[in-house]
Amino acid sequence: MKNLSVTSANDFDDILGGSPASFETNRSFETSASEKPTGKRPWLAREPDLAAFWGVDGRTVRKLVSEAAIEKLEDGRFDVSECTKRYLKRLVVSAKVRNSNDPELRAQKLRIAQEQADQLELKNQEKRGELVSAKDVESEWADVLRTVRAGLLAVPARVGARLALPQTHLSEIDIEIRAVLKELGE
Repeated sequence: MKNLSVTSANDFDDILGGSPASFETNRSFETSASEKPTGKRPWLAREPDLAAFWGVDGRTVRKLVSEAAIEKLEDGRFDVSECTKRYLKRLVVSAKVRNSNDPELRAQKLRIAQEQADQLELKNQEKRGELVSAKDVESEWADVLRTVRAGLLAVPARVGARLALPQTHLSEIDIEIRAVLKELGE
């Protein structure tokens, strides 16, 4: 393998508008004779060199790899030309989406932002104790209603014991209470 200095990479300077200030000119890219798709050897670089060339940090390069926006070669290096083309295309598409005047896209972005704000508001209300889950409310009301039902069904027996009413009267009271409970349950 032969080393190719950065100063001979005028093609990338033209594409990127000059090399980034953070790029160190003493770094070099290696060329490989194995691939010659356009008659030129690909420029190969490791992650830190590619990141420095683009003026980004290594996390950005790793993120692009994980999202399959750029590809790492088998030996762990990057084809600088191919990766730069793909990275620039991604930046252009991203800028177009961000600056789009499409009303539908803007409406979708607004809807997403509103949903995120609503979700955050609900979480904050729950943390402050201002929000109770529907399951908890349902469970509490079910307990209250079971207690009320049991109390109402016990009325004929308690009244009958206190007033010494005949069983026929108590049965009529019981029938009426059960009818009301059935209506409420529907």
